[in-house]
Amino acid sequence: MRRELRDEGGFYLVEYILSVTITASILVMGILVWSNIKCNAYESRARDNFEYALSEIRSYWDMTGRKQGSYRGLVASSMNEDSSMARWTETEISMLAIDDTGDLTEENYGTIYIIRDKDAPADEIGVATFSETGRVYYAHFKQAEQDVSSELMLQAFLILVKENYQTKTSLAQTPNINT
Repeated sequence: MRRELRDEGGFYLVEYILSVTITASILVMGILVWSNIKCNAYESRARDNFEYALSEIRSYWDMTGRKQGSYRGLVASSMNEDSSMARWTETEISMLAIDDTGDLTEENYGTIYIIRDKDAPADEIGVATFSETGRVYYAHFKQAEQDVSSELMLQAFLILVKENYQTKTSLAQTPNINT
């Protein structure tokens, strides 16, 4: 009986299971590779935007910051006009758009954030980019000097930035001895 099925183009159940297993294995490997490529692309975009932002902030300070002694003129609208490489936006630390799960909302990814604190001195500024994988690339500038640079996860970033600005602000607001 088996010989007759084989001759008529049929195949064994074992052959069928083996072919399905091999196909499923190849599909799973492809999905894993695709996922890895996608994560690397997200990280690369965030990192590239971060490096670009650092160079632009240094250029800004060299051109106008020294004259003004501040970052007040560094605004997202002028940065967006000057370059089409990345999208810039401004925010205060407390205004970062975090959803119910504790993650940033999708429109934040790949954007360069100019992070200000209303209580911090005008010659201090932060810059950050966020990756879809939850990584944050962050730097803090005091005048032309970059005093903090970090690659960390979102929750650790929020804690770092809040502590950093609280420390810097309290140091910047030391009471005047003459009064």
